[in-house]
Amino acid sequence: MIEVKSAAGNASEKLVGALERHLSTCPSLRPHQPVGAGVLVVNHQYRKDPHDRSAQVYERREFVDSLKVVVLSSRDLFTWWAAGDWPAIRKAVLGTTPVAPPSVAAMPPSPGPKDRATSRRLRWLWNRGG
Repeated sequence: MIEVKSAAGNASEKLVGALERHLSTCPSLRPHQPVGAGVLVVNHQYRKDPHDRSAQVYERREFVDSLKVVVLSSRDLFTWWAAGDWPAIRKAVLGTTPVAPPSVAAMPPSPGPKDRATSRRLRWLWNRGG
């Protein structure tokens, strides 16, 4: 099960609880379709330029260590997508081992100040659906 959430600022830890609740109720709703795992994709700090967002969705070590679901940032997914790194996306979403987030250097550069229309379009793409 993949759940997608957004947060204008730092992501609330309650987002993970929502996914865990959905995972626990799904077997009673669709017993013929078992769900093996859950992935939470979070578009956090979406009012900031993607380069200015924190690399990790959650930073509190105790919470991160206790996670039973995979948590990915939309920024990581976008970076892998822009680079055409389909194996990294498959491993992050379907794999069992954590994937290191892509480096900021791999991310496409922000548009220069002269190209305001492109900058607005990129912000719109990042924020749409968020």
